[in-house]
Amino acid sequence: MKQVIILFILLLLNSALQADSRALYVKRYSNENKVALVIGNNKYQKFSKLRNAINDARDMKDVLTQQGFEVLYKENANRKQMKQIIRTFGRKIRNGGVGMFYYAGHGIEVNGKNFLIPINTDIEEKDEVEDEAIPINLVVNKMRSSNNRLNILVLDACRNDPFSKGVGGGLAQINNAKGMYIAFATSP
Repeated sequence: MKQVIILFILLLLNSALQADSRALYVKRYSNENKVALVIGNNKYQKFSKLRNAINDARDMKDVLTQQGFEVLYKENANRKQMKQIIRTFGRKIRNGGVGMFYYAGHGIEVNGKNFLIPINTDIEEKDEVEDEAIPINLVVNKMRSSNNRLNILVLDACRNDPFSKGVGGGLAQINNAKGMYIAFATSP
């Protein structure tokens, strides 16, 4: 799955950043601000530990760095660390250009809203998710208010819902992200 996502990102970046004339592209976008936030969470305390999220996040960080992005990177982030790095990302993308967010770890949907799960989250009941997890809308709102030329959001989230009693699980579609490219590792 990791290779498919990386290939998708490279193709997306290539097509989104191309112009009719290479010279025009270089003149117009060569100094453009490109900032990415990459978070990989493996070592969960209450949710099941993941094997590949950190490896996927590291690979994505390397690819984005090679593509000229300034990459903010965090492994095994707790709630406070995730909120802080998302705030920093929000400030950095305000300069315009291209913003990209990549998350590998647990994600969950509750009442039509998507949440990212920090490693230290203490969720025992479904009604606690909104208070303990990070709403994906926090990232979406930072990107929307940036006025970037291009925003890309990739959720490579393990999305097994521990509260669903074997029924469904998954992430909800993100409808408030007009003008953003959004990719899920699996369909929402």
